[in-house]
Amino acid sequence: MLHTTFRKAKDAKVCIASYYKMAKALGGVQKYGKDTPIPLDKVVEICGPTDAIWSLRCTNETSENFLIEFACRCAERVLHFYEELYHNDERPRQAIEKARICIIDKSVAARSAAESAAWSAASAARAAARAARSAAREAR
Repeated sequence: MLHTTFRKAKDAKVCIASYYKMAKALGGVQKYGKDTPIPLDKVVEICGPTDAIWSLRCTNETSENFLIEFACRCAERVLHFYEELYHNDERPRQAIEKARICIIDKSVAARSAAESAAWSAASAARAAARAARSAAREAR
């Protein structure tokens, strides 16, 4: 389980409204404690999943592997939209696979391969966005 604290959240310049909402729900920063761990599932419960994402930037534990897996799962949820239009373009899927390898393989080579695949996938996404924009203009 990942945790944050009020101090870490404040230092990370999180959304002030969410910070105050969390403080109120936990009985106040002073009473709860600036450095008392707050489980991220409690952040989700009180502030909601969207606001809880900021907590991933300021966890007590190393959250890099969690962030990589979270990003991969988010990408996978929408990958089918891209693949329906670009059947033969494997770059986004390859980027997800390379990113997941980084969870296990901490080598510079694995990170470099993942970064390269991500840049390639981003290039593909930009090209798809330009094509969609052109199609929308022509449809007017």
